[in-house]
Amino acid sequence: MHIVCYSHLFPNKYEPVRGHFIFLRNSYLKQLMDVTVVAPLPFAPPVPFIKRWWNLFRVPAIEEVGDFQVHHPRHFKFPGSPFSQQHGCMFRAALKAISAINKNRTIDLIESPWLYPDALVAKEVGKRLGIPVVATALGSDINEYCDDPKLLPHICEVMREVDAVACVSQALAEAGAALGVDRKQFRVIYNGVDGTQFRPQDKLMLRKKLGLPADRQLLLFVGHHEFIKGMDTLRKAWPKLKKVNGHKPLLVMIGSGPMRRELIEELEPLGVVFITEQPHKLIQNWIAAADALLLPSYAEGVPNVLLEANACGVPIICTDVGGVSEIMDDVDESGKAHNGIMVAAKDPQALADGMARVLSLTFDPLRIRENALRFNWEACAEGFKALFEELLSRRVK
Repeated sequence: MHIVCYSHLFPNKYEPVRGHFIFLRNSYLKQLMDVTVVAPLPFAPPVPFIKRWWNLFRVPAIEEVGDFQVHHPRHFKFPGSPFSQQHGCMFRAALKAISAINKNRTIDLIESPWLYPDALVAKEVGKRLGIPVVATALGSDINEYCDDPKLLPHICEVMREVDAVACVSQALAEAGAALGVDRKQFRVIYNGVDGTQFRPQDKLMLRKKLGLPADRQLLLFVGHHEFIKGMDTLRKAWPKLKKVNGHKPLLVMIGSGPMRRELIEELEPLGVVFITEQPHKLIQNWIAAADALLLPSYAEGVPNVLLEANACGVPIICTDVGGVSEIMDDVDESGKAHNGIMVAAKDPQALADGMARVLSLTFDPLRIRENALRFNWEACAEGFKALFEELLSRRVK
């Protein structure tokens, strides 16, 4: 079986941490089938003093990323153009690139993570070339985009017209069905966690290596510093968190994003430590060094970072949104589970209380890890393979 993964989120030479979970999933799929990646990029002017443009300009048309051959068709993206029209800008370049690959070696199926614009473009290319298409919903592409009246029609069109929609949580499938899409369109396939990379380690040794204090409890946030990740709630909750076990905990924020600068200005004077985005191969050290991982999102599918923390034996403080509850281990009415604490979203006091509570309780690292390892990349890849084979057998009939 030869599939094409069409995704603007796939990493490239100059953005190695971009969409790493898509890279991981396809790495496991590649053990079961042939995978070619088409990762569209916008045209960028060769302006050396604007780093992002310069890096985009230097990405080659075809490159090797890990074991993948990655094609980068370029599309025009006019400044200020509506996001809801982006698929139109991407289609022609995608059709040309995927047609060329198909002529060289027949493509059996196109899989496209992110319902808009990627999966809409893939759907149109598949229709033109007679190739089945699976769209994969990841979270905000249903939870957030469907609140936008300009994007909602695109999302519904994709879900209705592709051959199937894979969802990383049951909650996403339910949300898609609630929009009037036939439930038969959806298949829940959870992402996984690499239990060999993410595992319990010696916290004192790690903290010494990372320059972190050994005498304070450590809360960690890893992710994009943006509104949907609950940054507004976090900025209000942190001042409410007082001493726990006699000491004020330390909060370390790792990542980048549109709210990063204002968060630094507001929270750094309160002792919060900000670390720049880290390569995925180093993230496990920061997570394993923490006493708990924090994710106060307003919408999610099933966040990989929560599984990664639990695989390290680290409890989580998270919000009851999307598919998060699907990975909690026997959560009770108070929000406590064997792998962490779950609180209501957009509630600063509840978040502050949850942080204090998770740091004051004792959790079993082995049980936490066992819960996380129920979700593994091998099972994820097998789930996609089974779905692809089912769709292709229907076409043969």
